[in-house]
Amino acid sequence: MSLEISAETSFALDLTNVAQYGPELITNGEFADDSSWVIGADWAFNTDHMEYDAGGTTAITQSSIEMTSAMENSISYRLEFDISNGGGAADIAFYTVNGSAIYVSRTTYANGHHVIDFTSPAGTTAAGGGIGVYGHAGGGAFHLDNVSLKKQL
Repeated sequence: MSLEISAETSFALDLTNVAQYGPELITNGEFADDSSWVIGADWAFNTDHMEYDAGGTTAITQSSIEMTSAMENSISYRLEFDISNGGGAADIAFYTVNGSAIYVSRTTYANGHHVIDFTSPAGTTAAGGGIGVYGHAGGGAFHLDNVSLKKQL
């Protein structure tokens, strides 16, 4: 079979299956066990998810050493996660591991799947390049699962 190209020939390029995101950066985001995460007060591992009991403003964190690759300064990322048993009031913020730079400001999330696109701050690398999920007591208890973080290409 041959293809003849002329001035009148046109092509349609289908980009629907082109990868828009890099590989998964979070290790054990489905919480198959409690490895890869540092679990703060008011958080507990329960079979296949993390539970926050709304006792205070505390975090679960994953350092850049535990991640498949460290986060970088001023890069666009996609964060996905599931909230359940939250009564519609899971009050969460996403920070660097040491809490010095904010990825996603404090927001209240309903039960369900959430997708957030954000750009990491300039201080991400200096702050360790990991991620912290901070629960805030004002929102009540909830379950967290299926945490995913990918670099946007």
